[in-house]
Amino acid sequence: VSMKLRKGAAREDLDEYMDPYALDAESAYSLGEVEIREGVSCKEWNFKYMYSQPLPGEIASTSRADGKRLILTEVAEQSCDGKERIPPYKFFYKSSVSNALVYSLPSRLSKAVDHWGFYNGRKKNNSLKFNIPQTELEIPDALVGSFDHSLATYGESIRETNPNWVDIGMLEKMVYPLGGIKEFMYEPNTYFSREIRVEKE
Repeated sequence: VSMKLRKGAAREDLDEYMDPYALDAESAYSLGEVEIREGVSCKEWNFKYMYSQPLPGEIASTSRADGKRLILTEVAEQSCDGKERIPPYKFFYKSSVSNALVYSLPSRLSKAVDHWGFYNGRKKNNSLKFNIPQTELEIPDALVGSFDHSLATYGESIRETNPNWVDIGMLEKMVYPLGGIKEFMYEPNTYFSREIRVEKE
């Protein structure tokens, strides 16, 4: 059994992250085809992609690439000579736009994320220098040389989970070659937190 991987088009979402020491300036590519040969049998799988459009107010840098995400939309199987073809598997994702031809997703570097890194729609976080939620800290009072502590509050970002946005960009539906459909449903994790304070006498 032998396998060959063939590159697709140059990536449009990674241009500012290219390795400046790479021999090939266009070294980032999508996966275009996979060929598998076993004896006289030879099959190919072709991959089709599209790029998402950024949500308004969600560009975290001046680069256009930052607002794009590479999205796998189809995988099609065929014989290596192209004479036998099977209809493709098709993939659909949760988007803020109800149009399978356009996916509007947040920037990869968006600060509008919850504690676990999922998008929460809080675009005002992007204007903050540090993406730290409001946190109260106890600062030792070193000036008086005692064990007293003063309280200080840092951070302004809102990092709470938003169930209306948490699943944006996730796989929502897959259509099989024969027309069957599998739909995916997600829900946020739940957790229990109990705060315990120990006071010294």
